[in-house]
Amino acid sequence: MKKGFNVLDQFLSPDLSKELKGKGYTEPCMGIYGGKYGVTFAGPVLFGSGHIYYNDHGAILTQQAEDWLFNRHGYSMEIVSYTKRPGSSTVWFRFVVKKNGQETLSLPPELGFRKRELARKEGIFHIMKYIP
Repeated sequence: MKKGFNVLDQFLSPDLSKELKGKGYTEPCMGIYGGKYGVTFAGPVLFGSGHIYYNDHGAILTQQAEDWLFNRHGYSMEIVSYTKRPGSSTVWFRFVVKKNGQETLSLPPELGFRKRELARKEGIFHIMKYIP
């Protein structure tokens, strides 16, 4: 049976969120890591100097991270779906990272992911390596 949409899949891991904050991310978050399901929805949780509320445990959505990486650093990401073998119904996903519209990094097809969200999070992880 195919699983439905899980909103918790839309959040970055606590470690990746912490790394993003270390690179200057100070946007509002929609929750805090912790609680029964891993994220408590409190949203928006503001952190950073001068904001209403500071919390190192703010849960960042994947889309928030992508928007911030584009708006602040010029990085965008495309998720490409494909099959590894002709005629296969198994869909894989990989990321293509662009800086100011020019391709910077592309995950080889043999290293794809079964879930789109995993490819997005991995792409963000790799983009973070380029940001001082």
